[in-house]
Amino acid sequence: MKAITPIIAIIILLLITIAVAGMAWVFVIGYYTGLTAKNIQISDSYVMVDMAGTNWANIVISNIGTENISLGECTYFGGTSVTCGDMTISKTSGGGLDAGFVGEPKVLAKGQPVVLKDVCSGTCTYRIIISSTGARTVTVTAPPKTPG
Repeated sequence: MKAITPIIAIIILLLITIAVAGMAWVFVIGYYTGLTAKNIQISDSYVMVDMAGTNWANIVISNIGTENISLGECTYFGGTSVTCGDMTISKTSGGGLDAGFVGEPKVLAKGQPVVLKDVCSGTCTYRIIISSTGARTVTVTAPPKTPG
């Protein structure tokens, strides 16, 4: 009987070790996948007013993944949603899209930022989706037009 107790204790310790290692593996794989996939970060958003008094929302989008993100040809006028390569941009409030990327790159490489410009009066909310990593939402508020 004395020889069986240490064997059972060793088996229980091994099962606990395997369970903890399995949980750690699931965590690490989930974290690593988020970093290696096509992934974006909205690093800044602001409004600029041009000489004609038009408010332009500027949204700086950076590729924080390890894979390139295709942007295709993306200059859009009308409607509320456009798909640009791997990215879908929707304007959920503030009117239709009059949008395009500054410099119009075809591919957003790792670490590279791009600026999305759109006409915005009042408060405009954008939803930017990369199919493999989900959606990012940003709200941009244009300064009120001053009479004059």
